[in-house]
Amino acid sequence: MEGSPSSRYCFLTNMAEVDRPNKTLYVRNLDESIKLPILKQDLGTIFSQFGTVLNVIAHKNIKMRGQAFVVFEDQLAAEKALGSVQQFPFHGKQMEVQYAKSQSDDTVKRERSEEEFEQHKKQRLQAKGTVPSLPAPYVLWAVLICRNEKRNRSCQES
Repeated sequence: MEGSPSSRYCFLTNMAEVDRPNKTLYVRNLDESIKLPILKQDLGTIFSQFGTVLNVIAHKNIKMRGQAFVVFEDQLAAEKALGSVQQFPFHGKQMEVQYAKSQSDDTVKRERSEEEFEQHKKQRLQAKGTVPSLPAPYVLWAVLICRNEKRNRSCQES
């Protein structure tokens, strides 16, 4: 159950893993029925009270429903927001907030070189398990070759 003490305990113990201050906050327990533009705007309004919000990232896919990331311009703003909006009632549910596990793409892009940004992005995608081992054009080429080979095999078998 979402609001049960055990799920709350799980969330709090996981906070130890991500208690390193970060300019990006992870927000969960959001109402999944809220339209994305409204969700982003409302979160931006709430969190901008604590400092400049660079971006609010939220998606409607199954894995990310009811969650968002809020990217601040500076660390102090994120710290103030984290302490102030924990369990804040938002569209009928209490927000649960913690530091994000890693820096956002927005933060890395602003503070590091293009090469470092590309490396950060690659590592993030690898952690998600979505990085192909070959650049996209080569992957497409490999898929086409495989399809051709399968077609040739099926033609030879018949």
